[in-house]
Amino acid sequence: MSLREQLTPEQWIAVFNAPAASAAYAASASGGVWEFIHEMFAAGKFIALASEEGRSSTYGSLVDALLAEMAGMTRDEIVENTISFDRDAQQDLRPLMRQVVCDAAAATSAMPDADGFRRWLLESACKAAESSRGGFLGIGAHPQPIDAQEKAALDELEQILTATG
Repeated sequence: MSLREQLTPEQWIAVFNAPAASAAYAASASGGVWEFIHEMFAAGKFIALASEEGRSSTYGSLVDALLAEMAGMTRDEIVENTISFDRDAQQDLRPLMRQVVCDAAAATSAMPDADGFRRWLLESACKAAESSRGGFLGIGAHPQPIDAQEKAALDELEQILTATG
């Protein structure tokens, strides 16, 4: 039975969107739109790395099953299963993304390798936060430490994911 078949439609939507939601939660904690976009690209690269063909994600069978399901989806299926939100309302995004992470963690809590899934979600968020560069359009950009707002978001995600474990 596939991962998707083990979940209700609502649970599947949460699990499918959870990697991006955890990254968006951290990325939207501070900074502007350009920084958010940059941080989401960094998280996307991290997520894509886990799905490279021919290798295990190292996060366990649950993440591997999710990545396999994603790889087999058509563009229309991806669009149909992606949560939409108002891109101009970055702060309104945060409660929605937090809830998606909570719902995904709860939906998978009893599954094998759920701890690896939760670790993957947290590391996706960390990759977004760690990619902060500053500058404008790359001019004057340099790596910056994770700021207090993003650190607080990561701590909150860790508490959420630990509580469901």
